[in-house]
Amino acid sequence: MTRGDDPSGFRDPKELRKEIEAERREAARRAILEAERKNRNNNSPPPNDEPRPNSGSNRSKAGSRKNGNGKRIPLIAFNDIKLGTQRRYLIKGLIPREGLVVIWGPPKCGKSFWTFDTMMHVVLGWLYRGRRVHQGPVVYCAFEGQTGFEARVAAFRQRFLANHIGKVPFYLEPVTLDLVRDHRALIAAIRRHLGDDKPVAVVLDTLNRSIRGSESSDEDMTAYVNAADAIRTAFECAVIVVHHCGIDGTRPRGHTSLTGTCAAQLATPPTTSWLLSNG
Repeated sequence: MTRGDDPSGFRDPKELRKEIEAERREAARRAILEAERKNRNNNSPPPNDEPRPNSGSNRSKAGSRKNGNGKRIPLIAFNDIKLGTQRRYLIKGLIPREGLVVIWGPPKCGKSFWTFDTMMHVVLGWLYRGRRVHQGPVVYCAFEGQTGFEARVAAFRQRFLANHIGKVPFYLEPVTLDLVRDHRALIAAIRRHLGDDKPVAVVLDTLNRSIRGSESSDEDMTAYVNAADAIRTAFECAVIVVHHCGIDGTRPRGHTSLTGTCAAQLATPPTTSWLLSNG
């Protein structure tokens, strides 16, 4: 029989395993601390990289300092904060000029029809039900129902643009994408096709067809929101996400990181009769 205090020198195997594990954890802890120390040394700015705080040299109205990664963080004084002159709305009182917007509703309620209609008003500079619009190019990513979308465009052209002369700056992206993986390629494609022009809106229709993973996962939804926000940042535009509602129909489906980030939510009624009556 083996015991930890056996004078013969034998050790209890359980106690021996515990000691070995403790030594391994301590070694791992020391390695992590050493790596962090080296990282801090590598990222620390040179001694003369910045002027002394009280030197007053090379100061701008919005002062800034570099953080540990060399990125300048601006600080704007209260008296220098001014209201911008840029329009605040893409459609007055309805869709903001810039930010993440979620248009949601149950399947087959007409949300894609409505989104397309509003975007065509933006593209053409038409008032939308008496509301002013900020005219400009629109990129519409149809991640599902591409064939039906072509019919939708043909019907709109026949009904409203039969005598229209000139370019219509509406661009259809008809391929299903994984937005997290492909958002950089999408940004590059928009820049390639539009040149110096910037879209005032990019529509992602629908979220379900362009997300990798689960809508209910905080990690997957956060990654999707970050990809959509990268598009917003690239073009300083509205990014409109068409999305389904949950089972109870009271909110957009999935993790709340989407709704917590968006600048506006627009719910579409669970019937297409509103489209016909408000045409």
